[in-house]
Amino acid sequence: MIPELHFRTKVVISSHAPWSEFYVTPHYVAMLLGRRARVLFIEPPIRWHPGSPGFSARRCLQVLAPNVRQVAPNIWALRPGCLPLGRIRCVKKLNAILIARQVLRALRLHDAIDPLLWLCDTENALVLRGALPTAPCVFHAIDYQVSEKDANAAVQLALTSDVVIASSREILASLPVDRQPSYVLPNAWLPWEEPAPAGPPPELQDLPKPYAGLIGTIGGTLDFDLLKDLAKSFQGSLVLIGEPSRGLPPSDARSLGALFKMPNVHHLGRKPTVALRQYIAAFLVCLAPYKQNMRVYSSSPLKVYQYLSFGKPVVSTPVAQLEDLEPLIYVARDRASFVRTVCEIVTRPENPEIIRKRQQFAAANTWEARWATLVDIFQTEPTLKVLAA
Repeated sequence: MIPELHFRTKVVISSHAPWSEFYVTPHYVAMLLGRRARVLFIEPPIRWHPGSPGFSARRCLQVLAPNVRQVAPNIWALRPGCLPLGRIRCVKKLNAILIARQVLRALRLHDAIDPLLWLCDTENALVLRGALPTAPCVFHAIDYQVSEKDANAAVQLALTSDVVIASSREILASLPVDRQPSYVLPNAWLPWEEPAPAGPPPELQDLPKPYAGLIGTIGGTLDFDLLKDLAKSFQGSLVLIGEPSRGLPPSDARSLGALFKMPNVHHLGRKPTVALRQYIAAFLVCLAPYKQNMRVYSSSPLKVYQYLSFGKPVVSTPVAQLEDLEPLIYVARDRASFVRTVCEIVTRPENPEIIRKRQQFAAANTWEARWATLVDIFQTEPTLKVLAA
């Protein structure tokens, strides 16, 4: 049974990532919307199959049971229960029905009629849109474009939503938005509540300096071969903070495995968002080594704002939003220049004026600043008037 919540949900948000100590865009949006409404945050279901570690009939029953809990002021998270073997087509369809029923039941039990849908992923979003076809709907197109399937789902969601918000101009241009209002809302960052502790984290203290690092999901958008080239030339420690994505293509999985085996590459796993500040402060240069394709080029890398908040030099492969930031960051147009730029940065002092401008840019691009933009949208769009008060 879904536990009693004693609230009337007004906004239902779908997310590609569970609620945890490592936040991504849907979490920040939920926290902003929680200022004006009760929010039900729909996590991706846990997907199990007989090959999963710890698979058992008892565990399957636990995974099948829905779980609702309060995670922040005015925000409750629902982890939908689902059946194992979800990759099989018929099971996947059945799971979609189960997820929809669990969401509807949570809304119905707590008299949360006529919710506003705020869809930030593609898979659960399609399920929710099908379950609540008449609900007012915002499709928030963040960096969803990782496969042709996701891009097709995004087009479908754009066509059936009342308002479309995209994290970049390029993503918005890829969507059919001729008949509904559309806006660009770039990603942002949440300022740290306290300064970073002095000195590098304990995990870095025994590693050779200087440190070049990146934070975030270690997934299919990163160019692992480029990182291997960098590791061969870099005279220091290459530090990777984040959890590897599941289901990487075999070629990417092999390349990532080879990268982790390199002697000066140190994968330290996922860290809570609050802990990242000490690692970024210790990095002499921060990395944004993305694959070169149109989907990545259209993205809005959230982590770069966190790097710039410390005034750190960032070396990136071409991404449209990052190209706009030159000369605050370094955009390398080919593999050789990426490696060369990183290796050169650690040998020379940074210009104090550039450091100050990076920090100013980060300070102007917080989620608090994005909230002001959202309030303007709420006041403009009839669909969102419920959030304008």
